[in-house]
Amino acid sequence: MTFRFSLQKILELRKTEAMDAQKQVNETQSSIFKLKELLEREKNLYFSDRDGLNIVVQKFEATEIKIYEKSLAIRQSKMMDLLKSIRDVQNELKIQERNLMQAKLNQRVIEKLSALREKEYEAEQTRNEQYLLDEMAALSFIKSRLEDESNE
Repeated sequence: MTFRFSLQKILELRKTEAMDAQKQVNETQSSIFKLKELLEREKNLYFSDRDGLNIVVQKFEATEIKIYEKSLAIRQSKMMDLLKSIRDVQNELKIQERNLMQAKLNQRVIEKLSALREKEYEAEQTRNEQYLLDEMAALSFIKSRLEDESNE
């Protein structure tokens, strides 16, 4: 008879929870990376527009100055929104990382319990086998004694 862990379904559930938590962390990290790329692109566009504004200011082209100022304000607003989004997602990542750590801890607890139960099972099997061997030896001894007495 082989060892069968009574909480195997719970162990599988804990493993699934840990994998799902890891997947969420990975997806959130990817989102942060993408948001940072967007922020970098916006920042580059902002600096490009600012450089364009500087050229227009030097030429005293009033109509274009307003266009560049408006563009700069929009880009600055987008960058602020992206920074807020990055902070929000980073906070979410912290929560997800805590959830991941808890899920892995729960999984390790069940795995250790499983290992402990398996050792207990093996020890019980060993005791049962030894009991059977002892009983067989005792029966063999009794049988040989009875044979010896009948021969006398």
